[in-house]
Amino acid sequence: MTKDEEKLFDVDIFNDAGEPIGAKPWPQVDRRRDVLRNAFVYVFTPEREMLLATITEEHLSKKIYKGKLGSPAVTLVRHGESCEKAATRALVNDLAIYSSKLVHLGDTFETFNDGTKRHMCVFFCVHDANVKPNGHMLANVRRVRRQDMETLLRLNPEQFSPQFVQSYQRYKRHFPF
Repeated sequence: MTKDEEKLFDVDIFNDAGEPIGAKPWPQVDRRRDVLRNAFVYVFTPEREMLLATITEEHLSKKIYKGKLGSPAVTLVRHGESCEKAATRALVNDLAIYSSKLVHLGDTFETFNDGTKRHMCVFFCVHDANVKPNGHMLANVRRVRRQDMETLLRLNPEQFSPQFVQSYQRYKRHFPF
């Protein structure tokens, strides 16, 4: 798919009650103000470590949490696309993971401390740490053990994206680490 073709898709838009109200072409989406649905994938290694990424600060990126730590595979769900298909697309695009069993943790409508609102479809997968991060999306990826993750969150939660913090707190008891 070419860069121009990538921009030729619609994204579903929701109202503040979480009900679908229509769709917008990708270039017209306001990632801060529009209520969107995303697929969020936590990736764990067989050694029971979580992959943690820094969201790129590249000026061309439409990511709103540039420079923050978060999950290495996150994407907006396209109009007519299932959350699982979007999660699989994120794994391929962000980490070059082409095959992995996704475990669905849940779907929630969330309002974050920065005012953004999302329908979040949250998954995890276990994959060896042999990944190829997409430099346009991620500045780096590292392995983190549960104890280290809890310390990082306790000492400086502002270094993480609000979506990561809220979904981590909601689903951490289900994580395989």
